[in-house]
Amino acid sequence: MIPLFKSTKQPLVLSSEDRQFLQRISQSRTEEFRRVERARMILHYADGLSIPKIAKALGATVPKTNAALTKLWCRV
Repeated sequence: MIPLFKSTKQPLVLSSEDRQFLQRISQSRTEEFRRVERARMILHYADGLSIPKIAKALGATVPKTNAALTKLWCRV
C-alpha cells in the first residue's frame, strides 16, 4: 500500500529516563489531565503511531494531537 502523504515531523527517539518519566505522568491520577494526555500522545508518537491513529486511540482530535506534538518539537 502506498502512503497518501509523508509525515513532515521527525521520528522521536526517547531515552529510557524520558520514557519512564512520561510513563509515570501518563499513568498518574493526580496530574492535570492535559499533562497526562500529552504524555500519552508523545509516548504513542515515539512508538511510531501516526497522528490520526494517536488521536483516535486517545479520543482526541487530529488538530489537538498535532498541536501537542508541534509544541514538543518547538521545545526540542
